[in-house]
Amino acid sequence: MVNWGMMAIFASSAASTFHPPWLIRLWYASPFHMFEPHLFSAIVVVLAIAIVWFFKQGKSKNADLNHSEGKREKEFEQLMLKHDTTIKKIKDLDEAFQSEEVDVATYEKKKNAYQTYLAKVKEQLNDYVK
Repeated sequence: MVNWGMMAIFASSAASTFHPPWLIRLWYASPFHMFEPHLFSAIVVVLAIAIVWFFKQGKSKNADLNHSEGKREKEFEQLMLKHDTTIKKIKDLDEAFQSEEVDVATYEKKKNAYQTYLAKVKEQLNDYVK
């Protein structure tokens, strides 16, 4: 038969050797001495990990938002560049036609292609702005 009273004495004396006396005195002098110290330590560690995880999640969401906003701005800038470049090409084509560097068939073919492309870019810009 096991004498549980002796086991309790043995367990408490053995447990006290795992921790230095200054740590035990510090715990009993703290305002948390009424709680079980190991459970309290585990709760503090879990809370610290949860707080760190929470802030990392917040930063990663902000980074994703900033990345997507930067991507949208870059797409908008590319669309504006396509728009401006196409308008410049149409003006250059008009000047070349007026100076008779381009024949009528080539002029009409290229101008129609540029205008079709410009209409598509303008539609993309309108969709982007909405």
